[in-house]
Amino acid sequence: MKEIVNILMRRDGDSREEAVRRYKETRAMINEACADGREYEVEDILLDELGLELDYIWCFI
Repeated sequence: MKEIVNILMRRDGDSREEAVRRYKETRAMINEACADGREYEVEDILLDELGLELDYIWCFI
């Protein structure tokens, strides 16, 4: 989580609270997609919500 929060703060100018909120919301979306068998959507979620490539999925696992 720390790596993603730092990226959001540095790149997007988010406060720590905002970055943590965005991380948690995105993590919940990823978990929901995986639970529903929609793993193929994870890449789109990361890109759409945080502007991050799939390489960052390890920060959510």
